[in-house]
Amino acid sequence: MGSALLLDAGVGADPGERAALLRRLELAGVAVVALGCETAPDCRAAVARSGWSHRQLLAAVRMVAAEAGVSWLVCSDAAAIPAAATAGLAGVVLVGCDPPPGEHALVVARAESLADAPRVMLPRGGGCWHGR
Repeated sequence: MGSALLLDAGVGADPGERAALLRRLELAGVAVVALGCETAPDCRAAVARSGWSHRQLLAAVRMVAAEAGVSWLVCSDAAAIPAAATAGLAGVVLVGCDPPPGEHALVVARAESLADAPRVMLPRGGGCWHGR
């Protein structure tokens, strides 16, 4: 099983930035699932969502036969952190917003943009997040 990147549809409005990141992830063998939309031709799968549910996140990971423990959520809503933790994801990258203070059950990092997200996706044990 590989890793997945769960990408909230509201993140990465710049089409060039999004396309560049998706190409990099495809070359690395990472399945990208778009959350919050019915279709996403540039992603392997798309899932409509209402709020943040750990069940929806797990279903998205399973949809592309990935492993939750090495998969990440990229969004701009800190309210997603508990659902991602319950789903057993490796981490959450918040684009353009600061993580809430305190300890979290998974890695939570801030990225300035969608293109900046891979820079902060560092597993607790170090190394490359999609390297397994």
